[in-house]
Amino acid sequence: MKIFYFFFSLILSHASVAENETALLQCREVVTEGKRSLILSADNIDFIISTSQSTCESSFEYQYLKSDNDRYLITSWPTSEELGVNAQRNLYIASPERPDAKYIGSVPVDAEIVGEGRYRRISQEGGSIHETIYFMRDAQIDIEKPSKELVIANTECIYLQGSDSECQRMTGTFENPICVYSHDGKKSLADVSSCSELLNFQ
Repeated sequence: MKIFYFFFSLILSHASVAENETALLQCREVVTEGKRSLILSADNIDFIISTSQSTCESSFEYQYLKSDNDRYLITSWPTSEELGVNAQRNLYIASPERPDAKYIGSVPVDAEIVGEGRYRRISQEGGSIHETIYFMRDAQIDIEKPSKELVIANTECIYLQGSDSECQRMTGTFENPICVYSHDGKKSLADVSSCSELLNFQ
């Protein structure tokens, strides 16, 4: 087994994908002692996924993360049957020393990449436009707090100052939207310019 991992580490150390660029991976399924694994391969690199989160029906790609201790981020895209409003892409991390890829979580398919290991999703729910930032921390996917919300057709109970003990009912409209920071259900008033990118989403 040690020789096996040494062999794969040599392959990983010579991966040719450029920093922050993505490359497609070919997938094949193997079963060893009743356990299913996926072998993901490119021209000169291989990863192993031992999980029920993904199958070879998904498309896989990988990215070299120079600023994250020289690790690789692997993305598993949903199949055509899994596509929908709440479709997710599964994410895995692998290191040059071992070919095993660890599942770290998922992000919505429509979230855009805004930085290395950072994704942003802008969506409209009810009378508000929401911005959610997903990022990698300690080998798992987390959500940045507070998040931004642009109220465009709703009445919300909003704290004028973060230190206030009581909130005020305020109504946002398309003509006069309200920008708030939301943290664990508490919404604090922010300058509308802080939600400038959400204004463009209307």
